[in-house]
Amino acid sequence: MEKKYEHLKEQYPEYISVNQFYKICHIAKRSAVYLLEHGVVPYTDTGKITWKYKIALSDVIVYLQGREKSGSMIPRGAVNNKRKYPRKSKEEQVTFQSKINSDEEYLIKEYFEHIFADCPDVLTPSAVANLIGFCVNTIRKNIQMGALKSIVYSNKYIIPKVYLMDFLLSKSFTCAYSPSDTFKQLLDGFVTWKNTRNTIDKNEGEKNESGNSVL
Repeated sequence: MEKKYEHLKEQYPEYISVNQFYKICHIAKRSAVYLLEHGVVPYTDTGKITWKYKIALSDVIVYLQGREKSGSMIPRGAVNNKRKYPRKSKEEQVTFQSKINSDEEYLIKEYFEHIFADCPDVLTPSAVANLIGFCVNTIRKNIQMGALKSIVYSNKYIIPKVYLMDFLLSKSFTCAYSPSDTFKQLLDGFVTWKNTRNTIDKNEGEKNESGNSVL
């Protein structure tokens, strides 16, 4: 059986990309990513933007041999097209912008400065995605469009915290919606924080007015 795949060693280098992997195995790209991310086929994470998965051709051959004996190594339904979250209509897509008045945009800045006070000064796209509840592809798209400023270092995007804060005040974020639990928690937290802050401001204003009237 080993000789059956000898031709691959002549056609491909010692290490291949995920695109070459799924073509060799005649599977969909999402199936290839599943096999890699679940440890069925080993890989090295290069940390690079254009070539994350570094896969040894010898490991691919081992996988192909095992597949012939055991059949598909992907559980039924594991890589189907069903969404993790149901699609919502535009009316149901609640955003930060929908929770503020036209003169309250400064509250968004204060909220994120407060809750992200301890986050690192420089972040990766994955770290930003985890922080705000966006998928990493969305973060990279915003970087490519210039909505989220970044720096390229060693062929990788890095995002200074100050650039992240600018992005969180932009329409690209405040008018955007994500179905993730993290985004929902941030939005619910903002509403609670805003209402508490407004209540405190109102009470302090009433105290000041009362004090002035006595004087």
